[in-house]
Amino acid sequence: MAVLPGWNRLRIRLLALLLLTLVPASALLLQSNFDRRRAEARHIREEALRLARLAARDEERLFEETRRLLMGIASHPDVRSGDPGRCVSLLTTLLGSYPQYGNFFVADTAGQLVCSAKPNRVPVDISDRTYFREALRTRDFGIGDYQVGRVTQRASLHFGYPILDAGGQSTGIAAAALDLEWFSDFAAHAQLPSNVVVLVVDRHRVILAHVPDGAAKWIGRRVPDNSELAPLLDEGQGATEVNGLDGMRKLYGVAQIGSGRSRVAVAVGMPVDGLSEADRTLYRSLALLVLIGLITGALAWAGVEAFVVRPLDSLRTATHRLAAGDLSSRAALKSGIEQLDSLGRNFDDMVHALQQREAEEHLSREAREEAEEKYRHLVEQSLVGVYLVHNSGMYVNPKFASIFGYTPEEMKDISFLNIVLEADRPMVLHNVGRRLSGELSAMEYSFRGKRKDGTVVTVHVHGAMTTYRGKPAIMGILIDQTEQKLLEQQLQQSQKMEAIGRLAGGVAHDFNNLLTVIQGYSEFLHQQLPASSPEREQVDEILKAAESAANLTRQLLAFSRHQVLQPEVLSLNQVIAGFDKMTRRLIGEDIRVELQLEPALALVKVDPGQIEQVILNLAVNARDAMPNGGTLTIQTANIALDEHYVRQHAGAQVGPHVLLAVSDTGVGMTPETQARVFEPFFTTKEHGKGTGLGLSTVYGIVKQSGGSIWLYSEVGRGTTVKIFLPLADTGVLVAASAAPARPDRVAGTETVAVVEDDHGVRGWVSEALQQLGYTVLPLASPQEALALASRRANAIDLLLTDVVLQNLSGPELAARLQKRWPAMKILYMSGYSDEAMLPQGLLGERDRVLQKPFTATALAERVRETLDRVDVDPR
Repeated sequence: MAVLPGWNRLRIRLLALLLLTLVPASALLLQSNFDRRRAEARHIREEALRLARLAARDEERLFEETRRLLMGIASHPDVRSGDPGRCVSLLTTLLGSYPQYGNFFVADTAGQLVCSAKPNRVPVDISDRTYFREALRTRDFGIGDYQVGRVTQRASLHFGYPILDAGGQSTGIAAAALDLEWFSDFAAHAQLPSNVVVLVVDRHRVILAHVPDGAAKWIGRRVPDNSELAPLLDEGQGATEVNGLDGMRKLYGVAQIGSGRSRVAVAVGMPVDGLSEADRTLYRSLALLVLIGLITGALAWAGVEAFVVRPLDSLRTATHRLAAGDLSSRAALKSGIEQLDSLGRNFDDMVHALQQREAEEHLSREAREEAEEKYRHLVEQSLVGVYLVHNSGMYVNPKFASIFGYTPEEMKDISFLNIVLEADRPMVLHNVGRRLSGELSAMEYSFRGKRKDGTVVTVHVHGAMTTYRGKPAIMGILIDQTEQKLLEQQLQQSQKMEAIGRLAGGVAHDFNNLLTVIQGYSEFLHQQLPASSPEREQVDEILKAAESAANLTRQLLAFSRHQVLQPEVLSLNQVIAGFDKMTRRLIGEDIRVELQLEPALALVKVDPGQIEQVILNLAVNARDAMPNGGTLTIQTANIALDEHYVRQHAGAQVGPHVLLAVSDTGVGMTPETQARVFEPFFTTKEHGKGTGLGLSTVYGIVKQSGGSIWLYSEVGRGTTVKIFLPLADTGVLVAASAAPARPDRVAGTETVAVVEDDHGVRGWVSEALQQLGYTVLPLASPQEALALASRRANAIDLLLTDVVLQNLSGPELAARLQKRWPAMKILYMSGYSDEAMLPQGLLGERDRVLQKPFTATALAERVRETLDRVDVDPR
């Protein structure tokens, strides 16, 4: 059937004119009705939200009252006393005053009930309850979920509040169980319109209260996942029109109390009667428009179906077959309309061309795809950085970008030189130039880079020449060596300090034995010479020199961690407070001292005298670094060292510590000085103004106390020394022991066994004790002492022994001899104690130690004091 082209154009124009006439009128009609319904819906939505927030405020006030009540319980002396009877009495009294609660109780950090207003006949564990976990995790008020109480056996909503000790650590929780039947009655008495529905749910959408219909029907039921209310309750805020649990259509507003795991949602549903008239008007308008559209469509379809739709369906079918991969598809249109027939011929020509190209590319496609997949897997998943630098930019894989703190997308806009540290750019440019000039085709070297956050990284690069799109380019891999370099430096420094410490400790030990003999016999000479003798002044000089040498060995022993400490459990704040006035006098008036002390500082176990020495040495160093005045800051804090910090600082340990930081605003140190600052005898002061043992003494004391020390300094900006000490095992503060009173007499007639492997020390000590009237048994080894014990009938009153002996230690010898003579007293001598001895418990906290070198007076007093001491069984 032949169709005139003019007829087709006329039908198209009539259809277009009809549509253009209907569209504006339809749009105005729909817009008017939609605006009216939106306004009505907005009003009802705002009213539903207002009522939901009003209801939520009532519940929130109830929850806040519960929070304050639990806060009072948690801080009440009857609860903190640990007495279950007092705790139960308090909770029982409160339960009688607050009928809305089914129970009050207290649990420890393991979730076991400690006391309860309602008696529990069997142990109760609440460690799986949400309010318990949230109260411990956040150290704040925790709201639970719907539960049937394990003590009350009633539907309840539980609340928890943490009980904190003086150090801020959780010791348990105080909890309350809100009776949900009472809570439902409470919600029913809210000042809300009578035709609304009030629904309160926990974070699992379990119903806590429902108004109307009462508690029995709804409490404990869960709002189903397929309910239209579920998404709104999960979100916790907003308003929308949905079917309620009773199947009635309402507009619900939702407000939320709390957040996260401690949250409750309050929903208020309002009838949607106000929207009905607007809906009916809108529906009538839509029906009219649909009718007009149907009539217009039917008229248009009659003319278009035969001349346009059928030919286009044929073309569409052929297109779908082509999209499915059928290259034999052809349209073969013969509609009588030249434009459509021409389109069909063009389509058939295109399919024929695609069929020929597909045949040509089929052989190489699979090989190309396999190669591309291997490349992507190799480069994108590589554990090293891969890069390609060419004239139009740079490509990097994800690992390369992560080394410098960027994403691959961010690296596209960054020049390669921008990630190289400025000091290393000339070297990198030189190496790149040598490759681009053809001097070297491949090269490997290291350089320092700059991460996105500004930190410096050390990388090792392997690069080679290649081509990209026909032009020279550089391709290579990059390996991050930052942590490896840092660990190598820290290991070298640690090994150096350990070697120096062993050398210093060995020298000081042997020197102490020599000084003991020198001081002892010099005292003998001093006592024997008359006061007018010129030789007496010479002996005085010998004694002064020996005392100076003894001070020097004490500093060396502190550095080498070979001194005997007398640790106590204490707060560093007490040491600093008692030391503050002397520190201020020592540093002068032109330096301002600031104390920044943590009030709730944790306890540490240290030797208070040694810690005072640490603060003194650091204060003196800070004073010398501020010749023109400045600020000295002493700070304490509770701090936890994490794995990242420990990896960056060799010797540090993961866990809670107490920080002691001493900072100055002085001249600062160069990196070269910082690398040697803890070495003994290293000093930057003028000759005669420093021994170089101040910071090395601090280093040894901190290490022997189980801590770690780090120094941070910048030239012209000052220095900060940070000391991290582990927390004490006990939470009981041990008061510093008073200095023992001097004995009224020093002579005696008791029998003393002297065990010392150094001939000179043994001879002098024995002679000094004999002059005081004691019966002395000098023994050169533990074996001689054991042999004497096997054949001696009379008891030995005192064993005076060196701590470190050949084959058998002093404490081990004392333990064997006390089996023979249980009443025998023990006094130890020590030039140093082996570094591992104290941690292994060879010396107890009650053991007495006479530190070498010592004077004859000190020897006499300590021997008399030990013999006169009355031991008390610590049990």
